[in-house]
Amino acid sequence: MRSLYRQQVIGSKRPANRAGMTLVEALVAAAILAGGLLAIMQAVEISIRAQHRSELQATVVRLATEKMEEIRKEPEIAGGEESGDFGEDFPDFRWEVQIAETDLPGLDEVTIIVTYAIGNREAEYVLTALQREAGAESEETAEGLSGGMP
Repeated sequence: MRSLYRQQVIGSKRPANRAGMTLVEALVAAAILAGGLLAIMQAVEISIRAQHRSELQATVVRLATEKMEEIRKEPEIAGGEESGDFGEDFPDFRWEVQIAETDLPGLDEVTIIVTYAIGNREAEYVLTALQREAGAESEETAEGLSGGMP
């Protein structure tokens, strides 16, 4: 049995009593470790970008919705266009309101366009809703409010 062990040791390039790694094994291990670290760093970068984009989209939707609620609370809405910004708190965001008549009697189409910057380009978020014209009340609505009573 001892001679078989000697043959294996004699045939190998590393002495039997030497423990550790060769330079090639160390380089391969370092390359695998570097590749893994690079992949982790890229995943973290992608995650941070996705989180930023998600926060930006949530802000845009909230601003557009708040602007729509402001318009809905106005007692009289005039057709046409109006634009502005969201103040010092949101300097990179601008809004535009377009109010147009529709084919439906007593309803206007209200469109809110929020423009904002993503890097070096601009993007838009568009929110559209139908709103009752000021002072417009259909016969059905009048009957519904009175409960059908004369």
